[in-house]
Amino acid sequence: TGTVTSGPSLGAIRYLQDATAGIAAYPGSGSQPGFAPQPGDLITLTGTLTNYNGLLEITPISSFTVNSTGNPLPSPLVVTPDGVNGAVQGRLVKVEGVYFSATGTFTAGTWPVTAGTEVTDVYL
Repeated sequence: TGTVTSGPSLGAIRYLQDATAGIAAYPGSGSQPGFAPQPGDLITLTGTLTNYNGLLEITPISSFTVNSTGNPLPSPLVVTPDGVNGAVQGRLVKVEGVYFSATGTFTAGTWPVTAGTEVTDVYL
Protein backbone atom coordinates (compact mmCIF):
# COMPACT_ATOMS: atom_id res chain seq x y z
CA THR A 1 0.00 0.00 0.00
CA GLY A 2 1.36 3.41 -0.92
CA THR A 3 0.68 6.82 -2.39
CA VAL A 4 1.17 7.13 -6.15
CA THR A 5 3.81 9.78 -6.91
CA SER A 6 3.93 9.64 -10.73
CA GLY A 7 1.36 9.90 -13.48
CA PRO A 8 0.96 9.12 -17.17
CA SER A 9 3.83 11.42 -18.19
CA LEU A 10 6.12 8.41 -17.56
CA GLY A 11 3.93 6.07 -19.58
CA ALA A 12 2.27 3.06 -17.97
CA ILE A 13 4.70 2.75 -15.05
CA ARG A 14 3.72 4.27 -11.71
CA TYR A 15 5.81 4.91 -8.63
CA LEU A 16 4.33 4.61 -5.18
CA GLN A 17 5.74 5.04 -1.72
CA ASP A 18 4.92 4.87 1.94
CA ALA A 19 6.79 6.31 4.92
CA THR A 20 9.67 3.84 4.51
CA ALA A 21 10.34 3.19 0.82
CA GLY A 22 9.20 3.50 -2.77
CA ILE A 23 8.75 1.07 -5.64
CA ALA A 24 7.78 0.99 -9.30
CA ALA A 25 4.65 -0.79 -10.49
CA TYR A 26 4.39 -1.70 -14.16
CA PRO A 27 1.26 -3.21 -15.71
CA GLY A 28 3.03 -5.52 -18.12
CA SER A 29 1.66 -8.58 -19.87
CA GLY A 30 -0.59 -10.63 -17.62
CA SER A 31 -1.55 -7.71 -15.38
CA GLN A 32 -5.06 -6.98 -14.19
CA PRO A 33 -6.59 -4.56 -16.74
CA GLY A 34 -7.30 -0.93 -15.92
CA PHE A 35 -4.20 -0.06 -13.89
CA ALA A 36 -3.93 3.73 -14.30
CA PRO A 37 -3.80 5.36 -10.86
CA GLN A 38 -3.05 9.08 -10.61
CA PRO A 39 -0.67 11.01 -8.35
CA GLY A 40 -2.19 11.24 -4.88
CA ASP A 41 -4.11 7.97 -5.14
CA LEU A 42 -3.56 5.66 -2.18
CA ILE A 43 -3.44 2.16 -3.66
CA THR A 44 -2.94 -1.40 -2.51
CA LEU A 45 -1.56 -3.85 -5.05
CA THR A 46 -0.19 -7.34 -5.32
CA GLY A 47 2.06 -8.80 -7.97
CA THR A 48 5.46 -10.26 -8.65
CA LEU A 49 8.63 -8.47 -7.53
CA THR A 50 11.06 -8.37 -10.45
CA ASN A 51 14.34 -6.70 -11.34
CA TYR A 52 14.25 -4.73 -14.58
CA ASN A 53 17.70 -3.40 -15.51
CA GLY A 54 18.48 -2.76 -11.85
CA LEU A 55 15.06 -1.26 -11.05
CA LEU A 56 12.94 -3.20 -8.59
CA GLU A 57 9.36 -3.21 -9.80
CA ILE A 58 6.12 -5.06 -9.30
CA THR A 59 5.03 -6.67 -12.56
CA PRO A 60 2.72 -8.22 -13.53
CA ILE A 61 0.14 -6.65 -11.24
CA SER A 62 -2.28 -9.38 -10.10
CA SER A 63 -4.68 -7.08 -8.26
CA PHE A 64 -5.01 -3.48 -7.19
CA THR A 65 -7.43 -1.34 -5.24
CA VAL A 66 -7.65 2.44 -5.17
CA ASN A 67 -8.33 3.12 -1.48
CA SER A 68 -8.66 6.91 -1.78
CA THR A 69 -7.85 9.74 -4.20
CA GLY A 70 -6.57 13.31 -3.92
CA ASN A 71 -4.14 12.62 -1.09
CA PRO A 72 -1.13 14.92 -0.70
CA LEU A 73 2.10 13.63 -2.19
CA PRO A 74 4.81 12.75 0.29
CA SER A 75 7.43 15.42 0.80
CA PRO A 76 10.51 14.71 -1.30
CA LEU A 77 13.56 13.41 0.49
CA VAL A 78 16.30 16.05 0.14
CA VAL A 79 19.59 14.44 -0.94
CA THR A 80 22.93 15.45 -2.37
CA PRO A 81 24.06 14.06 -5.73
CA ASP A 82 25.92 11.28 -3.88
CA GLY A 83 22.63 10.44 -2.16
CA VAL A 84 21.01 9.48 -5.47
CA ASN A 85 21.51 5.73 -5.21
CA GLY A 86 19.68 2.45 -4.72
CA ALA A 87 18.71 3.36 -1.17
CA VAL A 88 16.27 5.97 -2.52
CA GLN A 89 15.14 4.00 -5.58
CA GLY A 90 11.48 4.59 -6.30
CA ARG A 91 11.19 7.48 -3.84
CA LEU A 92 10.38 11.09 -4.56
CA VAL A 93 13.66 12.98 -4.05
CA LYS A 94 14.87 16.55 -4.41
CA VAL A 95 18.49 17.36 -5.16
CA GLU A 96 19.23 20.96 -4.21
CA GLY A 97 22.02 23.24 -5.37
CA VAL A 98 22.85 21.36 -8.56
CA TYR A 99 23.68 22.68 -11.97
CA PHE A 100 24.11 21.07 -15.34
CA SER A 101 27.75 20.73 -16.31
CA ALA A 102 26.82 21.40 -19.95
CA THR A 103 24.77 24.31 -21.26
CA GLY A 104 22.20 24.56 -24.01
CA THR A 105 19.01 22.79 -24.92
CA PHE A 106 18.78 19.23 -23.67
CA THR A 107 17.16 16.27 -25.36
CA ALA A 108 16.03 13.08 -23.65
CA GLY A 109 18.97 11.19 -22.27
CA THR A 110 21.38 11.00 -19.35
CA TRP A 111 23.11 14.22 -18.29
CA PRO A 112 25.59 14.92 -15.48
CA VAL A 113 24.69 17.43 -12.76
CA THR A 114 27.09 18.87 -10.19
CA ALA A 115 26.83 20.25 -6.65
CA GLY A 116 30.16 21.22 -5.14
CA THR A 117 32.45 18.24 -5.75
CA GLU A 118 29.61 15.74 -6.14
CA VAL A 119 28.46 14.65 -9.59
CA THR A 120 25.59 12.37 -10.56
CA ASP A 121 23.63 11.60 -13.70
CA VAL A 122 19.99 12.50 -14.22
CA TYR A 123 17.73 11.18 -16.93
CA LEU A 124 15.61 13.71 -18.80
